[in-house]
Amino acid sequence: MGATMDNKWISANHRLPESGERVLCMCRAGIYEVLKWSYLNWAWYKDRSHCYMKDFVTHWMPLPEPPEEDME
Repeated sequence: MGATMDNKWISANHRLPESGERVLCMCRAGIYEVLKWSYLNWAWYKDRSHCYMKDFVTHWMPLPEPPEEDME
């Protein structure tokens, strides 16, 4: 059996991730995105050209650890 992620969503209203940390986000309208939070700009970022306002994300959770075996 493969590793599973704990389903521990954190409300974005209660706590935000560290600035620059990539996390899995549940966004408005049921969209999932991997985004980074920026305390400097008070916004979520997908990349340099995609920025979202703070209330775009409703919940977030840390990404799982990458696999330990070689990915060939």
